[in-house]
Amino acid sequence: MDCHHIKQTVVGHTSRLFGDLLYHFDRVQSFYSFNPFDRESFFRAARELSYPQAGRAALVAALEQQAAAFGAGEPSRGNIDRLRRGAAAIVTGQQVGLFGGPAFALYKALTAIRLAAWLTGSGLDCVPVFWLAADDHDLEEVNHAYLLGAEYRLQRIADAGASHPAGAPVGRIRLSAGIQQSVERALTLLPESPGKEQIAAALEQAYRPGETFSSAFGRLMARLLEPFGMVLLDPTDAALRELAAGVFRQAIVSAAEFRDALLERNRQLVKAGYHAQVHVTEQSTLLFLERDGRRTALHRSGEAFAAGNETLSPGELLELLERRPQDFSPNALLRPVVQDTLLPTVAYVGGPAELAYMAQAAPLYRRLLGRAPVVFPRAGFTIVDATVRQLLERYGLEIADVAAGPQRLREKMGPRFLPAELAARFAEDQRRLNALMAEVGRGLEPVDHTLASAAALAARKMSYQLEKLKRKAGRAAARSSGELERDAAVIENVIHPHKEPQERVYSGISLLARFGPGLLDKLYAEVPLEDPDHRALCL
Repeated sequence: MDCHHIKQTVVGHTSRLFGDLLYHFDRVQSFYSFNPFDRESFFRAARELSYPQAGRAALVAALEQQAAAFGAGEPSRGNIDRLRRGAAAIVTGQQVGLFGGPAFALYKALTAIRLAAWLTGSGLDCVPVFWLAADDHDLEEVNHAYLLGAEYRLQRIADAGASHPAGAPVGRIRLSAGIQQSVERALTLLPESPGKEQIAAALEQAYRPGETFSSAFGRLMARLLEPFGMVLLDPTDAALRELAAGVFRQAIVSAAEFRDALLERNRQLVKAGYHAQVHVTEQSTLLFLERDGRRTALHRSGEAFAAGNETLSPGELLELLERRPQDFSPNALLRPVVQDTLLPTVAYVGGPAELAYMAQAAPLYRRLLGRAPVVFPRAGFTIVDATVRQLLERYGLEIADVAAGPQRLREKMGPRFLPAELAARFAEDQRRLNALMAEVGRGLEPVDHTLASAAALAARKMSYQLEKLKRKAGRAAARSSGELERDAAVIENVIHPHKEPQERVYSGISLLARFGPGLLDKLYAEVPLEDPDHRALCL
């Protein structure tokens, strides 16, 4: 197995805030409590951790019930027992997407598992916990999966779910009767490999008519991650909603204070040259209210609150919370605070968007918990097989060339199709240009060294234009054969499908089936803890 490191800023989907968190922490230290790559950060966060024993007992009881429902194995139950005895949590999570969602959901899990193991070995007992984001109500975002099919073609499979109200929490939506056909189609698309039988059994056991998106996702992840002892948590559990009710109460009572704090944090982020991930207005609150099966954002309306066409006074809203805490859920900024109220969290593992949320949510942590976790970037992987690797080598390509877009990719591939005589002419012209401009620079140096620098700049510009012309000529020469387009399509479909990084499109099961049951162990061994770089693997 070959492994190459790539800067996250090259792969794509990296905001300036996320890039600085990874590579220039000094620029963002006012927005985050801890440097994720300073080992001492985790121990400082643990010393600040204050977690009530009564809450721990209720949490463990709920986790044990969920573990039984998901069919979790002994390693997971053992880790729940460690939580009972005082272990801290390394938390990650993901929306409950069809067939386990994009591959990076597994990469999040593996990062949390490895970080927990590393900290435990360093004397800080930690357990990995996966938060099932079952409250989200954007079904279109999670009701499908992409598989890497035969001849490296991108294949989409979907399940619309059984009949449900528009805006219903996705985690509670039940799979339709057609899910069996979706599973069967997935199995026909997955390649014949040593891993296919295992994936087939996992899918057939988890994705059945009547299961919810949340229960099916949990059953699949419990089976895939069983050897690693991942603890799964569904926050829509009624007992956990009761534990979170105190945070919801504060979000109602202090709605204006929290809104003002978030507006100020957004101004600070923008002033520093970053963006605010979640839009906050004067009417914003941190809560959603479920009415008639629909999840509706709760807004300020004068001194009252509004959910759709319904208006509630603060007293009425608090009385409803007392009776039915299960009707309330947090927005993206309050969710991590709820998570870390329920869990004794030392570190949170997330991707670019989630770690940007954490920069915004910091004022809520101070006011509600008086502590915050270390935020740690999830591992990122691009995985290719020998065939795709040979294509990359044949054209002299790097992952960054694919991420740069279709035009840049084809221009980079084109020179291979140049006639030998023309290719030699370009090479000779480049050599002569370099020699000529070097001679010009040497002649200008005694006259004015700044002119020599200008000559060097001119040489670079001319070389760039000559190389650009060479790439275009190569692409023109390749058009008649169609070979370039066929090879480019394979490379793009595997590495950057839909102009997105591989890990954000393909389902994890697709890669597990293709590369065999040992893939998770191989990826676990490559999870970085001391640097944030993306890994490109050839298996």
